[in-house]
Amino acid sequence: MISNADAINTYEKLLDRPRQRWTTKKAARSRSSMGLFVWYFGTEGVYPEVPHHLILMGPRYRGLLDDIFKKKILADDFSLYLHRPTATDPSLAPPGCETFYVLSPVPNLDAAVDWTTMAETYRSRIAEALEATVLPGLSQRLKTSRMMTPLDFRDRLDSYRGAGFSLEPVLFQSAWFRPNNRSEELAQIFFGMFKRLQWGALNHNRLDLKRCRGRCQLRYRIKIGLREFTHWNNITIVFFDCKLDGLGRTGLCSDP
Repeated sequence: MISNADAINTYEKLLDRPRQRWTTKKAARSRSSMGLFVWYFGTEGVYPEVPHHLILMGPRYRGLLDDIFKKKILADDFSLYLHRPTATDPSLAPPGCETFYVLSPVPNLDAAVDWTTMAETYRSRIAEALEATVLPGLSQRLKTSRMMTPLDFRDRLDSYRGAGFSLEPVLFQSAWFRPNNRSEELAQIFFGMFKRLQWGALNHNRLDLKRCRGRCQLRYRIKIGLREFTHWNNITIVFFDCKLDGLGRTGLCSDP
């Protein structure tokens, strides 16, 4: 049997027998990765200056990670990944239109965040930040919209604790310490690639972003007006300052 689901939920829900390694007690002790808020949307009108991959870095780095992983709270600021596939393949949207998704790291479902009431508020604040920086006129051009929260990852993708990338890749949950592609509990079970955004997150084939990042080098920087875009490994990074509580003054910083 090949399972394309989260290993912990596969064992908890499908394997009705005593387990040697991946027990219920061990699952409860495990540390899950961050959750993800993903907003898919389409626009009427195009944004030719926006690249295929764009990372918008917020005003904090370490503090934001602490809020997500340690304090487990939904912070008043965020960093975003914006994906514009129509930059490469315009046929993915009707003529004169664009398709996007924007991803924001958030706490998983260990946090006391009520996504049933917070999702639309969070989406609108992200939309406001995008409109103030890289997608001017977004609110007037918006035509389609769909959201995914950690609740969707739990309920639709069967992800343990609604995590976006299964187990948190700390030392003793990385490499050999992750679930094997061939189950240690039952030899007839093989784990495939964990669905969509969680590709490669589950087993030994997980991409180690830190190692990959260490091998990459900054290619070049170009300034367009008051904006500075840092091009790194074919990913464009914009440094900006935004707050969720009304956003305040939003601008692009010239120095990371």
